[in-house]
Amino acid sequence: MTRPLIAEHERSTDVVASLAVTLDGDVCRPDGAVDYLDKYPLDDFDFSAWADRVGALVMGRTS
Repeated sequence: MTRPLIAEHERSTDVVASLAVTLDGDVCRPDGAVDYLDKYPLDDFDFSAWADRVGALVMGRTS
């Protein structure tokens, strides 16, 4: 008797990556500031809607 690879009652999970990457490898300034982002209105990003859909968040050790 063989089992199906995925049981009918199991749900699939979406994995979505959202990365902050720069050419010099530094996402923030040495003091931790990200003031270069201030020129972009927060409304453009709809962070609250994005955060409502996040089940897990992984961050780097230096940022």
